[in-house]
Amino acid sequence: MAACYAEAYARLRPVSGLVLIDPSYEDRTRAGEGDVPGWAAVLNRPAVAWRIGPVLWSVTALANSRTRIPARVAHVGRQRYRDPRVVASAVAEYFSYDRLNADLIDLRRRTVPPEAPVVILAATPRAMPMPAVPQVRLSKMFPLAEVRVLPGCGHLVHIDRPGAVRAAIAAVEE
Repeated sequence: MAACYAEAYARLRPVSGLVLIDPSYEDRTRAGEGDVPGWAAVLNRPAVAWRIGPVLWSVTALANSRTRIPARVAHVGRQRYRDPRVVASAVAEYFSYDRLNADLIDLRRRTVPPEAPVVILAATPRAMPMPAVPQVRLSKMFPLAEVRVLPGCGHLVHIDRPGAVRAAIAAVEE
C-alpha cells in the first residue's frame, strides 16, 4: 500500500523522482467495503498485541520474503509489533485497501502523473522472469517510467534485494 501513498503524493506535490517497490495496481474499484471489522478493536489492547503482534509480523515477513530475514531485522520487526498501535494500524490498513485504491483511481482521473523519473520494482517469486502485467500497466501511466523485474524475489524487496532498492533510488536521483 505504500506505493499507493507514494503515487498519490507525487500526483499532488512536485517530486524529483519516484521508486515504487512491488506496487499493487488496480485500474477499477472493487466491491470491498473498507471498514475495519469490530473484532479488530481487541488487537488494540496491549496484552493482546504483546502476544499476537510478533507472531503476525513473523508470519507476514516469512510469507512475503524469499531469503533469510536478518536476525536484527526480525528482532526489530517483532519488537515494533508488540505496540498495540502498530498492530491496530496494520490491520486497519489491510481492511482499507479497497477504499484506498478507489480513492487513488479517482485521483488518477483528476491529476496528471509527475514528469519525473519513475522506477517500478516488480517482484516475481519464481526464479524465471514473469511478465509483471499490473506493474507494466502502471508504468504506462508515467511518461518517464521503467519497470525492473526481480525474479526470485518476494514482496519484501528491501529484504530480498536491498541492492535493487538502492540502485532504483540512485537512478531517480541522477
